[in-house]
Amino acid sequence: MKARTLALLAAMLLIPILAMAGRMDIRKPAYDQVLKYENQGYSVKDDIQIGELAEGKSYYFDTQLTTGIDYFFHFQGDQGVRSLRLEMYDENWDLVAQSTGTGEPATVALKPEWSGTFHVKATLVECQGGMDYWFILAGYK
Repeated sequence: MKARTLALLAAMLLIPILAMAGRMDIRKPAYDQVLKYENQGYSVKDDIQIGELAEGKSYYFDTQLTTGIDYFFHFQGDQGVRSLRLEMYDENWDLVAQSTGTGEPATVALKPEWSGTFHVKATLVECQGGMDYWFILAGYK
C-alpha cells in the first residue's frame, strides 16, 4: 500500500514537470526565429506567445497596427505539428491577410492601409497527437 501511494505521489509530481518540459522545448525554436527576424531588420513587437492547442482548434488575439508599417506574424509548432493556418482580420472581422497553404510554420506579412485593431486567428490544423505546443511571434520594421 505504501509503495502504491509513493508511486502515485511521484506520478502526480512528474506530470506537471513533464508538461513544463514540453513548454520549455518550444522556447528554443521561438528564440531562434526571433534572431532570424532581427537579422532581417525587424523588431519583435510583443512577448512571445506560447500555448497548447487541440487539433482543429484556434487561438485568437487582438493587436494594434499602424498605417504604413511592415508587420510580420509567425505561427510555429513543435515537432508533432504538421499543419497550421494563420489569418488576420480587420476590426469588422473582414479577412485582410492569411498564410499561404497550410504548412508549418504559418507566416503573414502585412502593411495595413489604416491604423486600428486587427484580429489574429491561429489554427492548429493537424498534429500527431491530438494536442500540441505552439508559439507566435509578431514584429515590425
